[in-house]
Amino acid sequence: MDFKKMFSYQFEDKQWISKLGIGAVISIVPILNFALSGYIVGIIRNVMNGSAELLPNWDDLGKKLSDGLILFGVGLVYALPLIIVFLPIGIIAVANLLSGNNNLQDIGHVIAGVGSVLLYCLLCLILIYALALSVIYPAILVMFARQGTFASCFKFRELYEMITRNAGPYFTAWIVYVGAALVIGSIL
Repeated sequence: MDFKKMFSYQFEDKQWISKLGIGAVISIVPILNFALSGYIVGIIRNVMNGSAELLPNWDDLGKKLSDGLILFGVGLVYALPLIIVFLPIGIIAVANLLSGNNNLQDIGHVIAGVGSVLLYCLLCLILIYALALSVIYPAILVMFARQGTFASCFKFRELYEMITRNAGPYFTAWIVYVGAALVIGSIL
């Protein structure tokens, strides 16, 4: 795996300034920002097809937006267990705020009533699930880039095979990505 290429490919494109600039503007526009996920899928497709320029043009914004919305739906489905866990706590918080009682102690009492041990176990499970999703998500993107359907993102056997077949480079790239995200996140 060429790590230098992983962080420099975008600057090799002759039009990288305009392509990334358009992407930056699109990323801050609500609803339209879903096209950014579609753009990432376009990059993956260009890599798979061996395209000379890996950064796609922004000429088919509708396709990028459509792909991004599908991936948003996929993300919601995968996040469903987390949503189900946090939904009751959120409902209690909103009900507490709407009742005019800005004191969030009631939520604390509910959480304390569940029990500290159960809460810590739940948090550990949530962290494990979130970590697993962060590992699986790149494979989901590749699977979607290949087949372009919502259903393709849930072919668990193929996702597992893709990850295990390329385990060394896959996990190395994941670790580099997580490390870069942590460094960038600490700077910002």
